[in-house]
Amino acid sequence: MRKLLITCLAIVCNLLGIAQTSLYKWGDITQEELTMTDCKFDKVADAAVLYDNGRYYFDRYFYMSNPELRTFYHYQVRIKIFNDAGEKWATVNIPYRGYNEYEDVFAISGFTYNLDNSGKIIKSKLKTKNITWQRNVTGMWNCTFVLPDVKPGSVIEYTYRIASLDFARLRDWLFQRPIPVYNSSFELTSPNFFKFAFFSNVPQNQLISERKDDNFYIQYYNANVYCNVSKLKLLKHNIPAFRTEVLMPDSSHQILKGEFYLISAITQPSEFLKYYNYNFIPYFKPLLRTTTDDYYATKTRLQLYTTMAAGYKIILGSDWESFVKMLGKMDDFGKTLLRSFECQTLIDTFKKAGNPEQRLIVAYNYVKNNFKWNGNYRILASSSLEKTFERKNGNSADINMLLINLLNRTGIPAKPVLISTRSHGEVYKEMAFFYKFNHVIVSAEIEGRTYLLDATDPLRPYTFLDENDLNGEGLLVSNLDYRWVPLKNSIKSTSHIKRDIKIFPKGKLEESLIAEEDGYIALQKRQEFNRALPSSQALIIIPPLKNKTPKDLKVLNLEKYDEPLLWNVRLSADVMNEDSLLSFSPFKNLNTVINSFVDLQRVHPVDFGYEQSLIHEISIPIPEGYTIASLPKSEILKMQASALTYSLQTQSDKNKVTITSVFEINQAFIPSYFYADLKLFFEAIEAKERDVVIFKKQ
Repeated sequence: MRKLLITCLAIVCNLLGIAQTSLYKWGDITQEELTMTDCKFDKVADAAVLYDNGRYYFDRYFYMSNPELRTFYHYQVRIKIFNDAGEKWATVNIPYRGYNEYEDVFAISGFTYNLDNSGKIIKSKLKTKNITWQRNVTGMWNCTFVLPDVKPGSVIEYTYRIASLDFARLRDWLFQRPIPVYNSSFELTSPNFFKFAFFSNVPQNQLISERKDDNFYIQYYNANVYCNVSKLKLLKHNIPAFRTEVLMPDSSHQILKGEFYLISAITQPSEFLKYYNYNFIPYFKPLLRTTTDDYYATKTRLQLYTTMAAGYKIILGSDWESFVKMLGKMDDFGKTLLRSFECQTLIDTFKKAGNPEQRLIVAYNYVKNNFKWNGNYRILASSSLEKTFERKNGNSADINMLLINLLNRTGIPAKPVLISTRSHGEVYKEMAFFYKFNHVIVSAEIEGRTYLLDATDPLRPYTFLDENDLNGEGLLVSNLDYRWVPLKNSIKSTSHIKRDIKIFPKGKLEESLIAEEDGYIALQKRQEFNRALPSSQALIIIPPLKNKTPKDLKVLNLEKYDEPLLWNVRLSADVMNEDSLLSFSPFKNLNTVINSFVDLQRVHPVDFGYEQSLIHEISIPIPEGYTIASLPKSEILKMQASALTYSLQTQSDKNKVTITSVFEINQAFIPSYFYADLKLFFEAIEAKERDVVIFKKQ
């Protein structure tokens, strides 16, 4: 699905006067576009993008009269409005970092096109006074404008540019939008002394791409410098609207897009060496500012570059061996892990805890209960472990590196694992990029068994990572070596519910429900109970049993996070009583397995979040004076090599009926191409749980 394209790209800008070849021509509105009534491949769409064109390039940007290098983004968009609901697309919001952070929006222009009664095209222009700039609570800025005179049938068109100081991570190109897109075209141009990697989740057979090498003269003050350049062009047609689906992974990472990462850059290329170096520095000071830690640490513009050597090369992407060696030499990663600090009394306490697993549990609980995570995911420590130990708080790297250090000193081999959380996105294994990771967790080895630990949450036991950590594989770093490890928990999340049901001849039902839950299921239920208790609203947390009255709820181990959560409740209800029959549906409205897959087709993968096991044991004494007339039949269902399994077992004797259902998710992530099988699997479960127990009078 994903492709990697590494390309050398050139500083090609307005100064070069390169013509843009595209299907799109600004302002060339046709009668056919104005008379369209719907999207040919999405009849229910409120609007459709006719053309979405982007051009990324590099150019001089005059900041305080000094020419400095910037990344430029030039967007041109044309949208057809089909109905009243589609008019919202006439409001355009452009997020950016703001002028003070060296990012600016400019060259905004827009028009609305309508047909009058005679069929003549009427053109309405966006006025400057209708463009607003406002800073939001996150510190980002928003440029907002509304195209005028928009109504069903209108075609709107707008263009704008962004000048940015960010060279390392270019803006994503979104092929897909919440409305369908007829044509999405993109062009990136840059010099051979810039090297970028391009990644896309668009299937390769659906994306038209073209790379072209060329030669140009770049105007450099009073001279023309001869450079090699490369262009990357991308084109995709008839892109369906992006719509969210139930149990899909993070939507921001599912939308079809292209991503661009700077691999390396030469600050003073050989083409320019015959010219005065001090004249070239203004072009590349911004490049250094945005690709070194110094810029973010000092927020200064002038102090870094007085001794910059000619040909200095910045490397941001590398092979994995070089990446791991670099980590080992870094003061805030590899060297931090090796440094010791005074806490011998604590280490001695850990060693007295018992066997290695007990020592691991004690050390893990000590860190998670005594050190507060500040909410920031990081892979580098913010300070020495000694300072973290003293202040009792820190980022995710501070806390988990502290745990690694303590485990190793306790005699348990522990190593860091770099990960990208679910909210952060996927790690591209084709090449190592530092900023594709955002979190570090712990891998500990005990007698051949691996424990993955994350001590940032005081409520989570050692057997479970944060759900946000479960994102493919992580990079385990060990003595300048590395390996990929699956981000999975050592045990499943479980919910085991026992139900003792008594049915009386007059059609009354009494039930005792006892539950034992562990893992994420218990963690979520604890959070719900803590919000609701001691209020009577806590009763709504139990599985919804229609027409049943819950009472006498009891909860145990609510604050004992290393132990299973226990709760029980009593219920009463009426059952069907027709003449000589008592009819009862044991699973109706219990939601043992919820079928969320009712759509005919599915675009995105299914993400259950984590492996889990749901067990229900139902015991029903046969009412006095009755015999069994009908029972659910035993059956076992499996999907895709037991990725999901469901079993229903029914047993009976002269006194009692026992029904046991077990639903297991052994693979949390199911690709979309298995959706047809998944849909049939859940439909079969739904059919099984409609079965009833019927007793008849003797």
